[in-house]
Amino acid sequence: MIPLPTARRPVALVVAVDAFLDRFRDDPGTRATYTETLRRLREIASDQLPVAALTPEI
Repeated sequence: MIPLPTARRPVALVVAVDAFLDRFRDDPGTRATYTETLRRLREIASDQLPVAALTPEI
């Protein structure tokens, strides 16, 4: 397992998703695809869940 970098304070999922999607503001097709996928994640995990609390489901 490779440890991921962490922030000094918890980052809510909604904040991380918004920052990620902002990178694709000039590429509406890619942004729309990621938006749909991440919408599902947000519905399941909750917007306020700290990103560090996410774990892969195997």
